[in-house]
Amino acid sequence: MSRCLTYLTLLALVCQSCGSFIPVHEPAYSPHRASSAETPEVTITLQHLHNQFEHFVFDLDLAYQGGGTLWVAPNDHVSYYASSKPFPTHDRAHDIHAQSYKHSRLAAKRLYARDPSAVVRLVDQRLKKRATAQTVFALIGVGLAVYDALKDGEDNRQETWTYADARKAAAREAAVAGAMVASDLAGASAQKAAEEAHHLPHEVFPPVALAPGESQRGKVFLPIETNYRFMRVVVSLPPGDYVFDFKREGTQR
Repeated sequence: MSRCLTYLTLLALVCQSCGSFIPVHEPAYSPHRASSAETPEVTITLQHLHNQFEHFVFDLDLAYQGGGTLWVAPNDHVSYYASSKPFPTHDRAHDIHAQSYKHSRLAAKRLYARDPSAVVRLVDQRLKKRATAQTVFALIGVGLAVYDALKDGEDNRQETWTYADARKAAAREAAVAGAMVASDLAGASAQKAAEEAHHLPHEVFPPVALAPGESQRGKVFLPIETNYRFMRVVVSLPPGDYVFDFKREGTQR
């Protein structure tokens, strides 16, 4: 049981260590988190919100001012590259994907955003797993509590009480307490996941057809392969690519 608690603690620490990403041109601890790109056709603002479910979660705000209809789908039009070093930039026109591909240290070089419907399914699966974890830990706790009560009864009938007996009793009580704490943690996690599952379908950036003058905003999920210090997120829409360079907060250029 102590191993389970240790695992949960380490997992929480790992998640906390994956810091926020800020625009690469900002100071190391800038309060400014959003980066914008604008053409006569499209205005895009992108901001890293947090990391969740092994994904980078970005807020994507897109306003369309072009002619005709613009189709936008995160899993088709939003991708990223990552590296431990800053991505090179050029003033003249160049193939941004060819350059970024060579510089990226991801095994796949380039990763696309998760399909919005897949994100909703993922959260639903996590909700079920966390609910199951709570039930398992609760059952373990009940079983240990019953065992502890039986052993306490046996101890009370003993004529002598040794230091070894005391240590065993303390260990049993610690195991029961650990199981109950794990159950409470799993329950809180399941409750949080339930709240997220309820709100997420309304928060995720959906596949959408935008008419001139329309806009769309929502969360985009980019799968985490390795948490490198520098990210280049590319939104590929007509008439070209909109490039957003980010660095992990605290990183000096």
